[in-house]
Amino acid sequence: MKFFFASTFLLWFGYAKSQSAGSRDSVDIYINRLGLRSSGIAWTYVPKIALYEDAQRLIAIKDMTKIQKLINSLGDSSKTVVVHLILSHLVEPENSGIQCRYNYGKDGKVESTAYVYNGLEWLWDSNWNNIVSREEIDLIQRHWRKKCPLIKPQAVKMPFTNEH
Repeated sequence: MKFFFASTFLLWFGYAKSQSAGSRDSVDIYINRLGLRSSGIAWTYVPKIALYEDAQRLIAIKDMTKIQKLINSLGDSSKTVVVHLILSHLVEPENSGIQCRYNYGKDGKVESTAYVYNGLEWLWDSNWNNIVSREEIDLIQRHWRKKCPLIKPQAVKMPFTNEH
């Protein structure tokens, strides 16, 4: 009987604990999931921004703190491009043009593609990695903090950032 009571209590406690973790702010969850593979460029005749599942879910969430949390996560170089794309979609949808330039190696093959979207320039190399310079990250952080002046830089600390 004690075993039954103890196991029932532990199961109930575990269930309650998992529910509180599951109801944790979904904005934080989706921002933590963002990374180099959360966006891409779709090509038909012209390049077009493609935002994948986690980015799309962030866009759909109705949360007043979302913009602030996104801006605070721009410093993580693995998230900079996709966060900038999301912020551009939410705050400046009229600035949706993308520019691209191919960088060729000595062998004549494309080594990387340089993109510029709404003020942010980054490289997409032949290994499918987004490369953003520290200067570009600082520039785009200043842009969004100026565009959204009510945002305080230290208002939200993002866990598990991967700053370089």
